[in-house]
Amino acid sequence: AKVLRDEPRLALQYSSTEGVLPLRQWITTRMRGLGQDVDLDSVLITTGSQQGIDLAARVLLDPGTVIAVENPSYLAALQAFSSYGAEYATIASDEDGMRMDDLERQVLLRGIRVLYLVPNFQNPKGTTLSLARRHQLIDLASRHGLAIIEDDPYGELRFAGDALPSLASLDSTRPEHERLVIRLGSFSKTLAPGLRIGFAT
Repeated sequence: AKVLRDEPRLALQYSSTEGVLPLRQWITTRMRGLGQDVDLDSVLITTGSQQGIDLAARVLLDPGTVIAVENPSYLAALQAFSSYGAEYATIASDEDGMRMDDLERQVLLRGIRVLYLVPNFQNPKGTTLSLARRHQLIDLASRHGLAIIEDDPYGELRFAGDALPSLASLDSTRPEHERLVIRLGSFSKTLAPGLRIGFAT
């Protein structure tokens, strides 16, 4: 009611392709507060993070591209990647998340250039990628030119323990033209799934 009373034109009219400016500004501020060096032009509003997965796949995948995924992995992401003809390298995981030794072995063996993972409270396994492995992953990605799709719909749902830095924030320490992480976020888990609002940075 407040939005329709105060900003009816903004709420009910078409917006820019990138998304509503005040929301993009808020996300920019929020991501900076979480340690990610991001500017307004790097924020894209999506129809949930699922659209972000699809857009990242559209940019990064060609038929036959091998994408590394956790074992097990989020089914809807696999469906999106399959629609672009991707092939999969399933990477072993344990209680600390994806195993970096198996990832590096398969990167060298199969020439993998794209990785998809859910680092916080992984779906469906529920594990969280440890801090040490996050650093190892950014180092590995840098050495091998590995693009990372970081899907983080659950990161804001931590009720105990310390929040870990996102892969995008660790990647932010590198020069902008060398960054490798596309970070996807969503308001579906924290606000309302029916709104279908997400973002990519």
